[in-house]
Amino acid sequence: MNRDIKKYLKEVRAEIPCSSGKKELLMHTFLTSLENYLCDNPDPAYQDLVDAFGTSKEMADTLSEKISEEEARQYRRRKKVILTASILLICLLLAWIIFLLYDLNIPANIVQTTIVYD
Repeated sequence: MNRDIKKYLKEVRAEIPCSSGKKELLMHTFLTSLENYLCDNPDPAYQDLVDAFGTSKEMADTLSEKISEEEARQYRRRKKVILTASILLICLLLAWIIFLLYDLNIPANIVQTTIVYD
């Protein structure tokens, strides 16, 4: 496969809103159509693929018709939660590292008290 085909497939795969297992099944269906197209057009450019199948978003929408709206909604929600948790984890990790670096650079003040008894 040439670079344009790989780019198109990657874009289509990224646009499909479902789990990776179901996404692979849908992509397998599309690959069958793509192989038939490649028999007649062995080395298509990216624009040739867009002309034949539509934009990657349109192709993903076509493949996604087999996905229920609830499943797509759950996938998007799960993806959003994972992204939010990842960002929060990175922020907490950075805050902890900054705290440790700040704590190491604070000069220690030693106070010595002398008590004199008469």
